Amino acid sequence: MKNDAVKNMLILTLQHIQQTNEFLSTLISVIKDTEEEPHPYPVIKTVEEYPELLSVSKAAEFIGVSRGSLYRFIHERKIPCYKPSGKRVYFKRSELENFLFRNKQFASYEIAEKAEDILNNRERKIPHPHRKNR
Repeated sequence: MKNDAVKNMLILTLQHIQQTNEFLSTLISVIKDTEEEPHPYPVIKTVEEYPELLSVSKAAEFIGVSRGSLYRFIHERKIPCYKPSGKRVYFKRSELENFLFRNKQFASYEIAEKAEDILNNRERKIPHPHRKNR
């Protein structure tokens, strides 16, 4: 009986060792696969890496939208583009940059500076001819 108990313990121990080896092999292969995958965040290209004339795919990548969104912008005439043959669409990189930098949201200090400039300029203006000069 004692021999049977030892034999069963050895069998269980060997099974655990085999399972551990399988788990470690799987873990090692997952780690190797992860090392070969690209970085989870997109690689940001510099402006210089894009040519001046861009296709729809490159333009969409450049401004950070899907191709479908870019085609919608074209249809809604929200973005300038060129269709030399009437079908294929091209974009100038400089015009895409202008598109990206439109509708600036001013910081509170910029708004305050602008308001101060306006108020200062009002004081320097020529008085209204029908109002009394103060």
